[in-house]
Amino acid sequence: MHDETEKQIEQPDPDDNTSDPEVPMIPRGLSSGDDKPDAYIEHKSRKDYIKSALHQLRWLAFWRWSWVRWLWPNVFMNAALWTAIATVVIAYANIKYTQYAGKQWVEMHNAAVVASNTLEEMKRQTFLSRQQLVGTEAAVLDLSVPYDDGSGVLTVQLSNNGHATAAKIHLSVDASQQKLQDGTLIGDPFHFEPPVQPIPSGKGLGHTWTLPWHLTERERQQGGHWPPDWPGKRTFVFRAEVTYQNGFGDEIRQEVCRQWLPGFSIDYRGQHFGGGGLYDCADIKAFIKSTLEQEKQAEKDAQQTK
Repeated sequence: MHDETEKQIEQPDPDDNTSDPEVPMIPRGLSSGDDKPDAYIEHKSRKDYIKSALHQLRWLAFWRWSWVRWLWPNVFMNAALWTAIATVVIAYANIKYTQYAGKQWVEMHNAAVVASNTLEEMKRQTFLSRQQLVGTEAAVLDLSVPYDDGSGVLTVQLSNNGHATAAKIHLSVDASQQKLQDGTLIGDPFHFEPPVQPIPSGKGLGHTWTLPWHLTERERQQGGHWPPDWPGKRTFVFRAEVTYQNGFGDEIRQEVCRQWLPGFSIDYRGQHFGGGGLYDCADIKAFIKSTLEQEKQAEKDAQQTK
């Protein structure tokens, strides 16, 4: 028993590989079932990560502090730089303001043009309305200058054919005897400025003057036939001018010029017509020319019928 027990004790352990030369020896404390290597690796990885993070923080802090130290003297304390920046900002602001002001000016100008056009249209409409009112309601003076060559009486007549009273009336009359050929005065002319009272609508007045110009006997008798020396050598010229207020604040001016010619008569193809007296000054030359041509034609026709 004792021997069997010792033999059993001396039997090798099947798990003991120390006697097997092909199996390597495993250090104690590092068996395959032990988890210390994993903890060690995890600890080392955390340590390396923290070290790397701290390094990056130190580098970032250094980099930022370097930039601050560079920016402070070169940017924040650089007067020339800030002056340039301020100049650029002011220039940009001026450009934008100029553009804005230009747009505002264009809008204001367009609005002013529209307002001006509207005002002009209102003025035009007001003027047209006023003209219509003046044309229908204002005072209208008619001026006439008849002359009786037999008695030498000159008459100036004023008549109000409008609806308002003609006020502040001023009448001026000039009468002269002239040579028909060149208009040279014969004797002294006459000038009259009689006082004239306001003339109501539908009313009138007249002024007369007797002139010392009398017709010769030859001039009196030549009205019934054709005078050989027609239109003679002298003529009478009458000019009258009147100004007045038409009742609407407007001053109206009217002028009349009449020129006297001796009487005449022409017989042409059985027809008899004559003339003489006062004619418009602007038409006197054309009238004399036309009358002389008609007389020549009448004489020519009369000779052909004999």
